[in-house]
Amino acid sequence: MWLIIANVIGVILPVITILMKGYDGSRFRYYAGYAVFNALILILAFRYKHHLLPIIDRCVEWLHHPTEQYARRTVFTVGMVIFLGYFTKVYLGCWFPAISGWGYEPVTIVINTPIPQHDDASEIELAALNASIVSENARYLKGRCFLENQAMLLHFENGESHPANMELTNIVFPDYVFGAFSDRRNTTALGRIIKGTLENRQNGRRFLLPERVAYPEHATYHRIDYSAQPPADELKRVSFWTVVVDANPDGRTKIVSAKLEDSFDVE
Repeated sequence: MWLIIANVIGVILPVITILMKGYDGSRFRYYAGYAVFNALILILAFRYKHHLLPIIDRCVEWLHHPTEQYARRTVFTVGMVIFLGYFTKVYLGCWFPAISGWGYEPVTIVINTPIPQHDDASEIELAALNASIVSENARYLKGRCFLENQAMLLHFENGESHPANMELTNIVFPDYVFGAFSDRRNTTALGRIIKGTLENRQNGRRFLLPERVAYPEHATYHRIDYSAQPPADELKRVSFWTVVVDANPDGRTKIVSAKLEDSFDVE
């Protein structure tokens, strides 16, 4: 019964998710594949039910042992939480089935001509954006190309701008939590989190522990040394950019386009 319930939910939830979120390429393939997987499990369960029923009967007998019911029911309950969580991807608050993983094979950031032309950055901001590029990584390129990606800057009261990334939010997918930055309530909360985390990083700490012994960041953000930047209490503004980098395998890189996507003041 639990197997059937889990797989029915595992078929219905991906279909509902697809209908709610649309048929976006990789997302559609993931949820569609998951629905098909659970549907196949259901078909096999009904097809070979005469083999499954004796196993289920033995499990019921084991569960109703006269002297060990409490221990066995505890094991059964925990097992069902894990089982249902895996097959349905349901978030239970205290139990999250995690992410099955993802790959970047279908994703490309290489731009063909014509190259976008945006010049929204001041000289100080452009210098900070160029400073955020890890030029030595360009040696892995097969040839010269133009790469598009996102960037984040911190702006301080003394006029300086420095590169940063969303690791300062301490959240794996901050976009899902804060939504549109145009919402003032979201930017106020996000600004306070970034400011507080920046202060921790400048003091060599991650939450309550020294950074050198604390558990590392879950997401693969590039590690940035914030110790040379102005104090966190002087943080004035945060900005987000779309940049195009002219990259060469010999290590020569420069930003040829910088478009300001969003920014907000930090209180």
